[in-house]
Amino acid sequence: MKNKIRAVPRPFRILGYLFLIFSMAAMYVFFRSYLLLFFVVFLSVIPWISVLLGYLIAKKVHCCVRIMNENSIIPGDNISPFIEVYNPLYIGSLDMRLSVEAWNIFFSKKEEMESFDVSLPVIARKNRKTEGKSFIRLPLTATLIGVYRIGITGACVQDPFGLIKYRIRLRESLGSAAGIHSESHSHSAGTWQTEADFTVLPRVTGGKQPDSETISVGMTEVEESGKRGNDFSEVTDIREYIPGDRIRDIHWKVSARMEEWMVKVRTQMAGMELSVVLTPEHDEKTTEYIITYAYQELRTWSLAETDIRLLVYTSGPEAVRRYTLSTPEDVDEAFKNIMSEHYLTHIPEGSDPKMAVDGIIKNLYPFMGGYIRFGLLDDGTIGFASVEGVSV
Repeated sequence: MKNKIRAVPRPFRILGYLFLIFSMAAMYVFFRSYLLLFFVVFLSVIPWISVLLGYLIAKKVHCCVRIMNENSIIPGDNISPFIEVYNPLYIGSLDMRLSVEAWNIFFSKKEEMESFDVSLPVIARKNRKTEGKSFIRLPLTATLIGVYRIGITGACVQDPFGLIKYRIRLRESLGSAAGIHSESHSHSAGTWQTEADFTVLPRVTGGKQPDSETISVGMTEVEESGKRGNDFSEVTDIREYIPGDRIRDIHWKVSARMEEWMVKVRTQMAGMELSVVLTPEHDEKTTEYIITYAYQELRTWSLAETDIRLLVYTSGPEAVRRYTLSTPEDVDEAFKNIMSEHYLTHIPEGSDPKMAVDGIIKNLYPFMGGYIRFGLLDDGTIGFASVEGVSV
C-alpha cells in the first residue's frame, strides 16, 4: 500500500516569486538589457523544476525509527530513539517535518497519546553506494514500566525553493496498528519503518522464595508437562487395540511381531507445577507496584527447579492467559506480553478484582487445589498470598 502524497501550495512564497518575476520583466522593458531578460526567463522556469524535484523527493525519501538499547531498559533510563531520513536522490531539501506519536500501551489509552513534530533536512546522496542520511535523537526518558510505542504518522517535505509542501500521509494514528512489533510500509524507493516498540521492565532486585507451606498450597498436579518431550507416565502393560486409543500409544514393534495392533497401557505419574495468579488493580500506581513486585519475585522463583504456571486474566477471547516460567528469561517474555495490552484488560468487571479473578479461576480450573495470588493484600500492602479451597 503506497503512502498518499498531497501538494499544499505556499501562497506567500509563490506571490513573492511572482512579484520578483514581474519586477524583473518591468525592468527589462524599461532598460532593454539581455541580462535582465535572462533573469526573467530563469525565474520563470526554475520554479517549475523546483516543484518537480520536490515531488520526486517526497516520492523517494523514506524514514526509520530505531531504538538502540531496546533489550535492557529499566525505569529512569534515557531511551534516545533515533529518527533517520534516507534520500536516494542527488538533490535534497532544507526542511522535512515529521509528525511523531509516543505512548505507553500498558498505562495509556489511544486518546492519551503524546504528539509532537520534529524537523530535519533531507540530505542529498553523494555517491552511488550510499543514500543521503540525516537523523535526530529524541531526548525521551522512560519513567514507567510498560511497552512503549514511538511512530511516525505523517511527513511533510518542501521543494528546494519552498514553493510547495508535499504532505506524506502514512496512517491516521498508532492506535490503528495491531501487535507490538515494529511496522513497515512499502515505499517506491525504500521502507518506511513507521514505528518501533520497546519494553521497560522493572529493575531486577533479589527476591526471596516463599515458605514451604505457601508453596504446598500453590502446587498443582499435572498429568503431562506442556513441554515437548516430557511425559509423566510409565508403561505397565500391553493389550489389544480398542477404537478410540491414541495412535501414539501403539507399540509398533510388538504389533509387527503379533500381526495385530497392540497398545501400551500407561499409568499416569503426576508432575508438580506451582500455580500463580496475577491480579492488577483499577488504580494505575497500585498496578505498577503489583507488576514490579510480581516480576521481581517470580524472577527469583524461576531459578528453582519447579515450573511455575502464571495465570493472567484477559478480556480477550482467551479469558485467562497461561505462561510457563522455567527461567528468568521466561519471566521477561511473559511480562513483555502482559504489558503489551492496557492494564484494564487484565481486570474483570466487578468492584473487587480479587474476588472476580477467584471466581473465574474456579470455573476454568475446577480441579486446581490452590494457587498463589500476587496483588493487593487485605491489609493494603502489595505482596502475595496463598488461596485455598479452589477445587470442587
